[in-house]
Amino acid sequence: MLNNPSVAAFIGAFAAFFLVILNDWRRRRRTKNLIGYLVDDNRTLAIRKLETVQSCLELLDQNKSLDAPIMRFLRDPLSKMHLEVMDMLSAVQNQALAALLYWMEAIDDLLDQALKSASELRRLGNQELPTKKAILLRRLAIQYSK
Repeated sequence: MLNNPSVAAFIGAFAAFFLVILNDWRRRRRTKNLIGYLVDDNRTLAIRKLETVQSCLELLDQNKSLDAPIMRFLRDPLSKMHLEVMDMLSAVQNQALAALLYWMEAIDDLLDQALKSASELRRLGNQELPTKKAILLRRLAIQYSK
């Protein structure tokens, strides 16, 4: 019976199918674990961003501004991985990841707006009217305080 070419082809196809399924399961499980590492990396980045914002607020108190860009969160890889393993996560995990992605985008947008205001302040220097500079300083302080 095992000498039959049809049976051998079936066994070979079944073994290949099983190996593909096993490899796919292993890859998706690895991706799920990588999400945890990526979330932890973003948490560390969030702490650094908070420290930078606090430093910028201290500079604003001294009538100075820092217009250096701040590294954005790693949202795109996290979002892609989330979509790949969404069915392997619980509802709470899916909701938590969606909320994290939302807040990371909102924080990055807010910091981009603050960077534009800080750049405008640097451009103005001491040449513009003090009221315009005061308005920008106030707007920047409000943006960093959110």
